[in-house]
Amino acid sequence: MQAATSDAERLSILETDLIGKTQVIVDITSRYLFEAEVFDHRAKAELSADDLCEIMLRCQRETYGDGLDERYLHKFMWTWKPHYYYPGLSFYNFPYAFGLLFGMGLYAIYQQRGASFVPEYEALLAGTGMADAAALAKALWHQPARQGVLEGEFGFDWGAGGAVCEVVTSPTKR
Repeated sequence: MQAATSDAERLSILETDLIGKTQVIVDITSRYLFEAEVFDHRAKAELSADDLCEIMLRCQRETYGDGLDERYLHKFMWTWKPHYYYPGLSFYNFPYAFGLLFGMGLYAIYQQRGASFVPEYEALLAGTGMADAAALAKALWHQPARQGVLEGEFGFDWGAGGAVCEVVTSPTKR
């Protein structure tokens, strides 16, 4: 952003960033809600294509609210994503949303603490591949990792992002 040479270029960079983050958080949250509801219903009975379409629309409405024109809801989105049908890929989109929020949290801490945060960040990176995200967060912040851990804990305000963080950090939350 600092290298941008005009307001138009800065606006374009900001727009691209916001579109990408919105897709990851909002759209993936709707998919998470869809998948959770499908699992809940499927435990009790089979679901028809109409049932799946109805659930998809309900989850999109819940996630997007009035931020998306009804004409752009996509009741057949569940047919376009093959990961819904592969065993072992439940909540496939969870890592995208969690990773974005976790990374933004780390960057917010870096912005506050500057170079003094770098050794802790490097230790976190060194632990990847050997521990899961909850264990790494616990080691980094020297406290138990828990749902909503990024919300307000370190003096920065996530605003409405905290609710999304709470949803995406718990793939079993229904």
